[in-house]
Amino acid sequence: MDATHRLLTKLTIWGIILLVLYVIRRVAFRGAALKISKQMQKTYAPKHEWREVKASDFPELDQEFYSEMTQWLESLGYRNFGDAENVTLKEINPNMKHCLRYHISPDGSIDAAIYHVVAPNHNSKIFDIMTEFSNGEFVETSNATEASKMDSPPQIHHKFFLQSTPYDEILDAHAKSVAEYQTTHPGVSVVIIKGKEDIRASGDRQQAIKSAFRAGRTVSRQELARIAKPGQEEAARGVADEIERQKKS
Repeated sequence: MDATHRLLTKLTIWGIILLVLYVIRRVAFRGAALKISKQMQKTYAPKHEWREVKASDFPELDQEFYSEMTQWLESLGYRNFGDAENVTLKEINPNMKHCLRYHISPDGSIDAAIYHVVAPNHNSKIFDIMTEFSNGEFVETSNATEASKMDSPPQIHHKFFLQSTPYDEILDAHAKSVAEYQTTHPGVSVVIIKGKEDIRASGDRQQAIKSAFRAGRTVSRQELARIAKPGQEEAARGVADEIERQKKS
């Protein structure tokens, strides 16, 4: 199901972060560096495979989160376009359970995704909002704070909030960010999303930006330092040294 490529932005980041945290715990620098480089190539591939699912297919996920968020968004006039799983990321990281449910605002200007991510030692409920503009740039607002640890293309303008931030505050902040962007970019208009085909096209455009940004690159030393938990700093430096060594060889 290609219509949800847009979610690759955050799911890719979660997958990479979880992978990095796992491999640096093992302190096997050469193997860790090779694994990270290989998985980066897969996760930032131009296309990912999706399949339609239902959140209820995943007992590990919080069903009340999906139900309550959907009811709230629908009360605001958002349209629910169903659930999906990223098969490519599942194959890369089978321990990362997730299910995307995506919604479109009444005027078609906002693509709002909700998803619960569960993995060993990790549990996050994400509210991720995106608006695309006619110049090919994007404004995104999210409570996926961990995602801020990874570098992002300059065409994608992120604003991150803590997981504890009320969802209505995140939605209001996104509206403010969109208005500010339009003020500083006169003549640029919002790309209107009318249905799944539009979601697919928008997602493909954003993925092309991210793929180009990551072409020939793996996780940087700075990103590894930001991702590392307390006590993992030395391991992160060791992995970074090995990645740089492999690039030179």
